[in-house]
Amino acid sequence: MVQPSLGPTQQYVADMADCMRAAGWEVTIEPDGRGFSIDGTPTNRSMIDASEARCRARITQPPQPTLSEAFLHQRYQYLLTVRDCLMGLGYPMGSPQPEGLFIRSTGEWSPYTDLPEMGQAEWERVNAACPQTEPGT
Repeated sequence: MVQPSLGPTQQYVADMADCMRAAGWEVTIEPDGRGFSIDGTPTNRSMIDASEARCRARITQPPQPTLSEAFLHQRYQYLLTVRDCLMGLGYPMGSPQPEGLFIRSTGEWSPYTDLPEMGQAEWERVNAACPQTEPGT
């Protein structure tokens, strides 16, 4: 399903969500269009992973831009503020990845990985209070 108003990442996410829905999963696209969540219990995680792998094999992921060290430094600083925001909402957070490792791994850390399972309404509230991406990016 082509939606011309979407950027390449958002189109990829929309296509993946459609594929996962076709595989029988209940999927919700994140408000910024850059990701999706799948309602599923830990007992069916392997089934979700298998469906996602089949969808990834069929859908071409958009090319990823090369991320400069300056961009990654800025992103890391932003994620530290997101971590503080999440802690301010009462969520316990682990230690952040060291900045040097974050840069070498091209930004593979997010404080959102420390969040517990939650319902869609709570997820949207958390994302609205502590956006995963900097406004304007």
